[in-house]
Amino acid sequence: MNLSTKALITGLFIAIAINLFIIYTAVFYETNAGAFEKLTGKGMAGNVQLCIDWFINLTANTSLTARYGIPFSYDVNVTGESSYYPYLNFTDNTTLFGINITTGVINFTANSSQMGSYSILLTVGNNACNEPDDTMVLSLLVDQPNHAPAINMTNQTLIEGTNYVINVTNYTSDPENDLLKFYDNYARFVIGEDSGIIDFTPDDADVGNHTVRITVMDPGSLSDYQDVMFSIQSVNDVPNLSAVGAKTAEINVTLNITLEGYDPDAGEALAFRSNESWFLNSSGRINTTGGYSNYTFSVLITNTSWVNETFSINITVNDTANTEDSEVISFTVVQYNNVPNITSYAPLGKSIALYTDECQNFSITKEDADGTTPSTSWYYNQSYANETADDYKFCPPNAGSFNVTVVITDGIANDSESWIVSASARPPPPPDTGTTPGGAGGGGAGKFCEPRWACTDWDWCQPGNIQTRLCEDRNNCRVIAGKPAESQSCIYTEFPTCFDRIKNQDELLPDCGGDYCKPCPTCDDGIPNQEEEGIDCGGPCPVCKEVLAPVEVKKLPVEIKQVVTNLSVYWPFWLLLSILLLSMARVVKEVNLERISRVRAKLKTGRDVYAVNRLLAKSYKLIKAKDYDSAKAVYSQAKELYAKLPEAQKAQVQIKELK
Repeated sequence: MNLSTKALITGLFIAIAINLFIIYTAVFYETNAGAFEKLTGKGMAGNVQLCIDWFINLTANTSLTARYGIPFSYDVNVTGESSYYPYLNFTDNTTLFGINITTGVINFTANSSQMGSYSILLTVGNNACNEPDDTMVLSLLVDQPNHAPAINMTNQTLIEGTNYVINVTNYTSDPENDLLKFYDNYARFVIGEDSGIIDFTPDDADVGNHTVRITVMDPGSLSDYQDVMFSIQSVNDVPNLSAVGAKTAEINVTLNITLEGYDPDAGEALAFRSNESWFLNSSGRINTTGGYSNYTFSVLITNTSWVNETFSINITVNDTANTEDSEVISFTVVQYNNVPNITSYAPLGKSIALYTDECQNFSITKEDADGTTPSTSWYYNQSYANETADDYKFCPPNAGSFNVTVVITDGIANDSESWIVSASARPPPPPDTGTTPGGAGGGGAGKFCEPRWACTDWDWCQPGNIQTRLCEDRNNCRVIAGKPAESQSCIYTEFPTCFDRIKNQDELLPDCGGDYCKPCPTCDDGIPNQEEEGIDCGGPCPVCKEVLAPVEVKKLPVEIKQVVTNLSVYWPFWLLLSILLLSMARVVKEVNLERISRVRAKLKTGRDVYAVNRLLAKSYKLIKAKDYDSAKAVYSQAKELYAKLPEAQKAQVQIKELK
């Protein structure tokens, strides 16, 4: 029996079932509702009425304001179980206006004699299915016309570095006493939109005269503005001398020294001096660029009697107002320079674990055989920590790994020490269960604590072929037994890539995943890879299968109020319906067959692309093994299959010519 015969028989059965259901329905209503009369050989006639019950609600604002002489418009909306109301009727009980009976729109322009307050009853109804009317009382105020607000603000003189709170409402007025909005066009402060407050502390960048437009607006969008002059007066800032540090000069060797000063005041000129004229007398005034001035000079010592002498040099920088900053440095003259040394440091361990709410103190001792007092500088993650003492307190700003380095110098040679600080969030304390080791009973030695280890991802592989991570006990049991390894061997590459076949950088698998490499193949990426038979199915993925989506049939929310009919006279209608169902079955069958054919063709194309890539990969391996004859044969197969691919799929294959 072929498919066409099966479809015909199925359609006939469906038609017979529908006729039986209709006959049963007619007999049921006749028996139970008295709506049918049992007659033999007599036709029956009747009417069918369908009615959908919807409720309706008015959603207008209950309080509105209109101003005389100004056109007023408002749309009264309705909500309900359905958004379609073909028979709505709007009415009102006022002579002030007439609401549009079908749209619910109110349009009118009041005159001065109509000023006052009105309570208006609005009604909406729908008589098509006898739904109940809905009503509401609208409070409408007809008021005088709106007038624009006004602003009359004086110019402002401010001093740099001083905080000012300016209330713009003190300079505005509005005839209707409306709540006003405030705006400005100055990027350095923002006026409070509702409060009208300017809270502003001018700094060096604000010095000068600035014209600022202040705008005030009422709820009716009427506005006024004023251009106000803000004059910001400068206050002299003390210049800053960048750290110079200890210096060492060898006899008859020129020593070049660069001094740097900073002054935020615009147009400033700085001068550098020292207390020893042979070292530095005066640089003269040097204009600042971006606040900075630099001065480089040379020192040449030829007097051999100064060998092994150490001088205290006071270096100063001052501005045009004669405010200054200074630093006293150690300057030593030697025949030949010796390297300064860090003689001790603390802590001794170079790897330190902290919680983020803890701090670590670092300290050093130092010496220089030449008698120089070496200068000290601390660095945090290779950035200057602005600390020159021999002690440094480091508090991690967040969880992570940090480098702390100290460098001492005599101006020629250096010595340094470094630490790695690993910071993690402090875990919450374990819950107090009240139990003791060994179960019930008293006198236990304390509560049992079971460690719960959590580790970070492995860090990048470091020189020395070692990578590290941090592991912490979330239960804070303070035990070491069972702690996972925090270091392991790895293959270090100076310049890691996404094709070195090494799991480095932040890759999930070798050469894929993470922020830098392409995503790793998965069973939901829409690409036929990792030996999949289709797209995201077969091979390591779930078995491929064809699934046709079911057809969802929605039922209409209707109530049939009356059905009175005799169905025996409508046999031609049911015959036509049966033929229609048979035709639909055939169409559905053909559509499904076409859909299945397209899916199979798409899967075949994906397999062909995959096969080309596999053949190319095999040929490249044969080339590396120097089996050129086999490589050419495999490569020819790949090219032949590639020629048969659709143009849209060829972009997924890259063919390299064999030499």
